[in-house]
Amino acid sequence: MLQRVQTLFLSLIIVISVLLPFVPFQLISTYETSYVVNMRIWNLGPNIKSIIYIPFTLNALIFALTLFTIFKFKNRPLQMLLCRIIAFTSGAVIACFFSLTYIQLTDSKDVVMNYTLMAFLPGLNILLAYISKKFIKNDEELVKSADRIR
Repeated sequence: MLQRVQTLFLSLIIVISVLLPFVPFQLISTYETSYVVNMRIWNLGPNIKSIIYIPFTLNALIFALTLFTIFKFKNRPLQMLLCRIIAFTSGAVIACFFSLTYIQLTDSKDVVMNYTLMAFLPGLNILLAYISKKFIKNDEELVKSADRIR
């Protein structure tokens, strides 16, 4: 049943997960230059170390889990569990954005880090996962009440 409302929210999570590597989430400025940081692992800047692999891998996991969740529509308890895992993984991506880049550049004194609004897109993923879990739970309660009537 791919026409359910929660499928719309889960597909929005997929769209955000696909867009996230292509949008900049941080601007690092020094006195000489400024760098735009994004999750593209194939186009890393000279000062951006391989620490960006962690949020990229978590984002790929979010994409795969969401796609798997959409097609497990017959197993609603598993879908609710996967929505919780997607929300926690999105929170881990946010934590990686704000902590790993800070840890990487704490040795420099003249570095200014600015986060763009795109750094909060995983927060939207958390909200969408919660809403889809709520609709899945409503479907489960509807099915249980229909089974009780029979």
